[in-house]
Amino acid sequence: MMQHPSALLPSRDLIQITSLALRTSSLEQDLWQRPSKAQPLFVSLWIHTDVQDEASTDSLLGSSLNYGTVTKAIEKAVAELAPLPPSPSSSDELDLDLDSSGGHPLEAIAELLAKVVLFRSNAPCVRLELTRPRALLTAESFGVDIFRTRADYTAPADTDPSASIEALTLDPSSLNLAHDKLFVRGLRRFILIGINPYERLEEQEVIVDLDFLANQEVAMVAHRLTNGARCEWRAWRQVVKKVEEPLTIEHITTSLAQLIVTPPTCSTTSLPLSWNVPRTSVRVSKPSALMFAKYPSVQVTRDRKDFFDANGALRASSARGLATDAWSAGTSATAESSSSQSTAATEIVEEGGGPHRVVLGVGTNMGQKVHNISEALKELGVIGSQSGHKTRVVGTSFLYESEAMYVEEQAKFLNAAVEIETTLEPLPLLHALKSVEDRLGRQKTIRNGPRIIDLDVLFYDDLVIDSRQTTTDVVTPEDRWWLQIPHASIAEREFVLRPLVDLNPHFRHPKLGQTTSGLLSALSIGPSTLKRVMPLSASLAPTLPLRRTLVMSIINTTPDSFSDGGDNVDLEASVATALGHLAAGADILDIGGMSTRPGAADVTPDEEEARVVPLIKALRERGVTNPISIDTFRPSVAKAAVIAGADIINDVMGGASEGMLEVMAAADVPVVLMHSRGTPATMSKMTDYEAGDVVAGVRRELAQRIQEALDAGVKRWNIIVDPGIGFAKTGADNLALLRRLPEVLGRQEVGNSPEYDDDDSTFLRQFPSLVGLSRKRFIGTLTGKDVAKDRVLGTAAGVTASIAGGAEIVRVHDVEAMVDVAKVADGIYRI
Repeated sequence: MMQHPSALLPSRDLIQITSLALRTSSLEQDLWQRPSKAQPLFVSLWIHTDVQDEASTDSLLGSSLNYGTVTKAIEKAVAELAPLPPSPSSSDELDLDLDSSGGHPLEAIAELLAKVVLFRSNAPCVRLELTRPRALLTAESFGVDIFRTRADYTAPADTDPSASIEALTLDPSSLNLAHDKLFVRGLRRFILIGINPYERLEEQEVIVDLDFLANQEVAMVAHRLTNGARCEWRAWRQVVKKVEEPLTIEHITTSLAQLIVTPPTCSTTSLPLSWNVPRTSVRVSKPSALMFAKYPSVQVTRDRKDFFDANGALRASSARGLATDAWSAGTSATAESSSSQSTAATEIVEEGGGPHRVVLGVGTNMGQKVHNISEALKELGVIGSQSGHKTRVVGTSFLYESEAMYVEEQAKFLNAAVEIETTLEPLPLLHALKSVEDRLGRQKTIRNGPRIIDLDVLFYDDLVIDSRQTTTDVVTPEDRWWLQIPHASIAEREFVLRPLVDLNPHFRHPKLGQTTSGLLSALSIGPSTLKRVMPLSASLAPTLPLRRTLVMSIINTTPDSFSDGGDNVDLEASVATALGHLAAGADILDIGGMSTRPGAADVTPDEEEARVVPLIKALRERGVTNPISIDTFRPSVAKAAVIAGADIINDVMGGASEGMLEVMAAADVPVVLMHSRGTPATMSKMTDYEAGDVVAGVRRELAQRIQEALDAGVKRWNIIVDPGIGFAKTGADNLALLRRLPEVLGRQEVGNSPEYDDDDSTFLRQFPSLVGLSRKRFIGTLTGKDVAKDRVLGTAAGVTASIAGGAEIVRVHDVEAMVDVAKVADGIYRI
């Protein structure tokens, strides 16, 4: 490893200034969104020089280089630092993590101060560390560390460098640039980490320190943006969000290092193309690990070549790194098989065989459970589609929370059943599943103990096999796995049978001869402890039935919405409204950028996106963790919103727009499928239902829409239904839907409405529901309130009816009032 250039200097003396406190209001906006107030800045300096003259005379001459003159020069330069106004982005900056608030980036200020020390204080060289404390919500500081000499800069002819340091330009070929560093210190996260069983039950604090280093083998030509920022460092905020939940700090340090050095040419990276950090150091500390020490730490330093080959492809031995792209078929780069055994296994397939229908049992009780299952299915799509094979998910159950069996003192499990279509034969498929578990970090602890992911083959077509009784050339002698199909424990586990019934209640167990629904009925378990989960976001995944109705707040960023048009056009006003709604008790924020009222004017997708994406980003940057929903029927807007941080897609057209169902499936987020017909311009003319029965019509069309979503790859556990009050309905239709909401949702008492005890009813009653009727025209007609904002009491009556009818979520404008209404209605109806 090359030494730092300061270690090679002949000077024997050192002037050091540690943590000189400065203040300026000219910095880039931090995550606290404080652009106009003076912010703290700390600078530390190391100047190699010779102090013999000052020591001999025991005085500081007027031209002396000393800590006092250096301090004054730095303080003066920072005090004179003018605010940097926002400037239009160049074509090089379009994919960067830049805000539009203006301000000087830290590396530009560090460069300025280096020139001040060198040319105004006459230092021969300087190492300078500039730090911003608390600029991140959960980190102590971030900063830059640079080393400069006078030779690193050039000045125009006939220019006095000390008089006009602005005219000095940095030589991009200077070898000292290779030692520049951006760092993050004291990033604190609470995650599940550790190999001991009880460490999987409660989150522990880890402290992460990150160094973004340059290439030490060749000098890096540092590309500067219009505001002086280093182009290759601009996405560092995205990196600090990637702390996962592994078993060991050794794993997390190496995984973060892999993410940081991912080359811009890597096909699976989610970082901007400008990101280019070829070398990094990562240190992770675990304060709770040792009783008689402050804490242990693990630090790794890695180069790009440690993980990637010369073409930017991930090496096979590095396949267990962090996910790099949530939109790809899998989240880790496809790697070559790590053993000849698995390679041989995955290449064996019967001549002309497949595809086969396979049902998997999936479970997890560690970390972010919904995320674990989602990532496992993506990884299976990658691993199961190597060597010419094809593997894809074709069906999913709902998600269920269950108590641990056998080893009971551990966290609850999240379970599901997943139907896949694959050309892999049984044993190669088993190898693929074990590879997925390995990539997600599963490690053996105790039998039936905690696990980050568990993938079991439940059924494989109608096959009955036991690999211990079968001779095959596929499995090598050292193979440690065996496979029994159907899975031996299906009939005794409710957390397996209930998801299987979701997929197909009529599937017959090929060995026991009973259907999955029959096996579930025969299981003598007493009252069920299984609870269905509605995964709205990482911060909100309630179990059903709800004991408390969830309130979705409406934030329209449009100038023409029927009720609040123009109230939230300005970004700061929108943020203030959203934060106010959360303070008033809203659970979910629903952000829309185009009015969908009947007859509303159309806007372009680009304009709609420009209205909603900045608000979503601003809310996430301010620390909002509540679920955010994007109210749109346009695929491009939905995708952009999810990338920006939205958790839910709320589509008033129920996925009818071309490409929307595919975006919903790829995004893998909860979706609201609302019943509607036509477009906002035509829906008021499409209110005729067969036999005049709006309830039967809505039920039938909603069921059809859900099936189309499932067929497109939207996961069953991600679907929420909305009867679409006010969309392609008359006022009388709206009242009929509210009056008979249990029938609309398939939740009427069986036998009380025989005409509705049909397949649609059985199908629909499985899905959670949302009702949005806030301030709508039919309420104004009934109450005589022409102004939408005056319809609060009428809305309250509608919200009460919705909760009585079974709605899990109500979508409202008047959050504070409707939260109270929901509390009272819950007390009456949710017992």
